[in-house]
Amino acid sequence: MVVWWFGGLVVWWFESVIGFGCYGFTAHLASDEPTANGAISALNPRSWIFLSMIWRFGSMKHPFSTRLAAVQHYLSGKATLRETARQFSVGKSPLTRWIRAFRRQGEAGLEHHLSRTYTPEFRLCVVRYMMANRCSAADASAHFNIPNETIIQNWMKRYREGGKEALNPSKTGPTMPKDKYEHDSKPFSEMTHAELEKELEYLRAENAYLKKRKALREEKALREQQKKPE
Repeated sequence: MVVWWFGGLVVWWFESVIGFGCYGFTAHLASDEPTANGAISALNPRSWIFLSMIWRFGSMKHPFSTRLAAVQHYLSGKATLRETARQFSVGKSPLTRWIRAFRRQGEAGLEHHLSRTYTPEFRLCVVRYMMANRCSAADASAHFNIPNETIIQNWMKRYREGGKEALNPSKTGPTMPKDKYEHDSKPFSEMTHAELEKELEYLRAENAYLKKRKALREEKALREQQKKPE
């Protein structure tokens, strides 16, 4: 990382990414004299903490090559999770998410889906999958290749508060463009391979949810029966 400062502005460059921020409220930003080209060769600990916070904010999205290299480096056993995160300048949480996605889907799990949208049916599928398998949003994120687990947490919150109707964007806020795929929108014979895979995933999650709900009902009925006096 190379850092320059101009008055109250900090500009840094790292792996072809340029970022900037203000440091007027940070005391003693540069503890050493600048080098001939104006770059800061060393910063005091408090300054590095500040720059680290800005860097995390400014580089939330990492290129595919970085994600793949970080995952492969960790899986090779050459370093711990913390060491790998530090070496590739990423957070441990996103690195953990990348590893999960890579183990489930290979390199495809590390690709960005910037324009991806989700139908209410798909959201319900994800929520029911989590309930049936009692898994975390991070696990569901890796399983369904959803890059942001916060989205899934929001779906779960909506579902608990308003049921499946709350997963419809038109019922909860600004509308989102419809996904090209809609559940049961056309016969299987007309579906593409990707659409068939998504349909199969939906049916699996639906089936798992129904089985789990049945098991919970039977368990509840058994407990109530055991409470009855002989």
